Amino acid sequence: DILFTLSLDGDAIAQDIERKTIDGRGSFDLVLKHVPGMLRVNPYTKVNTVVTPRTADRIAKSVAYIHGLGFRWFDVTPDFGGGWDRGSLAVLRDSFEELARYYLLCHRRGEKLNVNLFDDKIRAFALGASAEHCDACDAGKSQFSIAPSGRIYPCVQFVRDDDPADENHAEGPGHVAL
Repeated sequence: DILFTLSLDGDAIAQDIERKTIDGRGSFDLVLKHVPGMLRVNPYTKVNTVVTPRTADRIAKSVAYIHGLGFRWFDVTPDFGGGWDRGSLAVLRDSFEELARYYLLCHRRGEKLNVNLFDDKIRAFALGASAEHCDACDAGKSQFSIAPSGRIYPCVQFVRDDDPADENHAEGPGHVAL
């Protein structure tokens, strides 16, 4: 079986802040037009939402919007190299609390919504497992990431500034040459 993950950082505002096309335009509309077909072919498609200091205030709104499109599985991941400061971390904390309220609301209504930030912790607690038993990147053993350039990496963490025009990018960490 092959499971797909769509990188979609949120609603149009959040997506277009960080995810630009090569000519500098926002990518939201390009992605959105493919969503119905994607969900028709694979209704279990997961959404990877990367949160940056510039998009942290939109997490709950973005997950709610994407959830409304029909997606049910989310990996919400802070950009660990994103230049967070005390102010943006406070916004992140408040936004995670708002997302938790939305998550609870959906579950109380009986709506299917999986968010890694919550589900992984709930599963680990229920199984009596420690944090090291939660899902994490396995560096290419069971999953890989394809960058916009088409380059393949063993983990999404290795996909940094992957410029499709950069022919010398192959030396980057984690790059897989085919």
